[in-house]
Amino acid sequence: MKLTGKDFVNIARISMVWLLLNIFLNIAGLFISKTFGEESFTYFNSILWEFSLPLFYQFLSFVVITIVAEWFLSSFKLRNYLFPALQFVVFNLIFLFGLKFSGGIHFESSFSSLGIKYMGNFGQYLVDTFYLIYPAPGNYDNGMFAPYSTGMFYLHWVILYSAYYFMLSWLTSVTDKFFFGVADKKEIIADTETVQN
Repeated sequence: MKLTGKDFVNIARISMVWLLLNIFLNIAGLFISKTFGEESFTYFNSILWEFSLPLFYQFLSFVVITIVAEWFLSSFKLRNYLFPALQFVVFNLIFLFGLKFSGGIHFESSFSSLGIKYMGNFGQYLVDTFYLIYPAPGNYDNGMFAPYSTGMFYLHWVILYSAYYFMLSWLTSVTDKFFFGVADKKEIIADTETVQN
């Protein structure tokens, strides 16, 4: 399928809505963490590296995946949720590759591994407020990343991050439709055919 100028306008519009919502939700997460977890809140060493750059990576990935989805998928719903679906798959692969079986099943990696860097860049400050209720003790010395509870790590870093992206995609769709009245191309074609008949 060939993408038209209108398709690129739609992609740009939906991407901007997604970006603004993502920024807002991350700032809300930082505010909650600072307000309710002031004793454990750590200030940024660098706003660029710890806040702006991860949001840029997320946005760039979203745009690329949205373009590919627009190109190859005809279903609006599939296109809308391809990004969170792919994140869910990637997060699970990182989790599975980090599982160790010596001394019981547990997750172990290092902060320098590509998987942990990826999860760090695609993490969410709003989801991280989960740590206010359930802290995540583990072995984090000498560059080691080994949470004591593998189940809690999976819940937070795979399930909740994935749920965040699905929720963000849904919110983006609802917000876009509310402000711009955008519908699926097939719905528009069906409505046009109905009016003509």
